[in-house]
Amino acid sequence: YHEEDGTISGVMIMASDVTEQVTAIKKMEESENKFRVISELMPEKIWTSDEKGNKIYFNKTMLDYLGATAEELTGGGWKKRIHPEDWISNESTWQQSVTTGENYEAENRLLRKDGVYLWHLTRAIALRDYDGNIKGWVGSKTEIQEQKNQQQHLENAVINRTAQLLEVNKELEQKNQEL
Repeated sequence: YHEEDGTISGVMIMASDVTEQVTAIKKMEESENKFRVISELMPEKIWTSDEKGNKIYFNKTMLDYLGATAEELTGGGWKKRIHPEDWISNESTWQQSVTTGENYEAENRLLRKDGVYLWHLTRAIALRDYDGNIKGWVGSKTEIQEQKNQQQHLENAVINRTAQLLEVNKELEQKNQEL
């Protein structure tokens, strides 16, 4: 406190116990560190985004697969890695999830560092605070190229077998008409 003549006549000190906040911050930092360690050890491609859906983290598996740095993937860089034919549908589905908080799931072709697009199943879930507000997203990409190849093989086999059966039926009809 200052007197009218400018001399100091007293001091007021205020203190606040911030132990709970510091403890909570430390626990959050420990949890984030555990997540990063786990995600770096996984063979799965892992990513996170902020609450608005902007990608902010990619694990080493993802970066190695893409042959890119995290900086190259932020902003518009991520769009360059998704096959152009898949982008609009996937982006629309992603924005729907970001808006509603619903889980995200989509299939798209992801550009590998050697220039080959391979099919992936992408999933993400919202991370929420205690009030239910979205704080961010955690997602994964699982390569499903082999399943897509098998599916195409089976579809082709069904088409071929159907054509064969139609031909046999046609021959049988002709024989029945001749009798």
